Parts: sequence; structure tokens; C-alpha cells
Amino acid sequence: MLLPLLFVPLFLIFVIPLRFIYRLQRRKRRLLKYVGHLPSPRELPIVGSGLRFVWKNSEDVMKDTIDFMSSHKTPFYAWIGRYLLVVVDKPEDAFTILTSKNCMEKAATYKYFNRIGLLTAPVHIWKPQRKILNAAFNIHILQTFIPIFNEKVKYLSQNIDCFVDKGIFDILQLLHACTLDMIC
Repeated sequence: MLLPLLFVPLFLIFVIPLRFIYRLQRRKRRLLKYVGHLPSPRELPIVGSGLRFVWKNSEDVMKDTIDFMSSHKTPFYAWIGRYLLVVVDKPEDAFTILTSKNCMEKAATYKYFNRIGLLTAPVHIWKPQRKILNAAFNIHILQTFIPIFNEKVKYLSQNIDCFVDKGIFDILQLLHACTLDMIC
């Protein structure tokens, strides 16, 4: 009678986590077939390189990321938990990845956003609209907006100059206003 009652907690404590770890390692092994030839930083099991960013503010995370990228030859890969990140810094590498038919689906982190916008939507929503967007955002049309962008950025720069030596301030409001000026 007591044995079945002990079995449930033991199952929950051991079997479920072991199954999770097994599935994670199996997925990792499968993905390493594709990126295993690339250099990689040292990592911990399960969490990967993610611990280097835990309990840090965004400024420290950015500084660590820049230091990390400057000390490693690209392309390289890193694991952040169960997510594989492949880091590239050459435009031709980024072009190859971004134009690949295998890389059209958004990352799993996008599932927390409203998934109906063109930037966050899944492939079946944004792909039919792509030809229309490509025509609207071709290089010749975008070049006509460069003078407007320059003018608005100069204005933003002047607004930011007002806050120099006045301590911390919220730049987000200025950026929102500048962005809206560029769009409208």
C-alpha cells in the first residue's frame, strides 16, 4: 500500500527531469551535426552559456556580449538554455542565413508577441505579403527618405544635447518622438 504512494514522488523527482534532460541532449546532438565544426565558448550542461548573463543589468549584458564577440572568431555558436544561437558578423554570412528557405520561421521567442504583425508573424502570414513589401521598400525608394532621416536625427541629437551633464534621463520618449517624425 505504501509503495504506490512512494512511487509517485520518485517518478516526479527523477523520471520527468531525466526525460527532459535526455530530450534536450538528443536535440543538442542533432543540431551539433550542423554546427559542431564551428568554434564555441565553454558552457555548462543544460544552461549552456546563459549563466554569464544572469543577474546582470542590460548595460553589463551588452558589455559582456561585445567582449565575448571580440574574443571569438565568427561564425561561432553558443547555447542559451535550450536555444542554439549562431553568431555571424560578416554581411555575406548574414545574407546567406537570411535568404535561406530553411530560416524563414521566426524563433520561439516570438511566440510571446502579438503574432499578426509583419515583423512577428509566422511565415504563412508574412510570406504572401513579401513581394508587396519588397516593392515598397526597395533601395531607390528608401534613398529618397535619407534626407528626412538625417534631418530628424540631427534634431534628435540637438534634443539629447540638452540633457548632457544633467544625469540620467529617459531617452525613450525622445526616440519615440523622432521615430514618429520620420514615419509621419
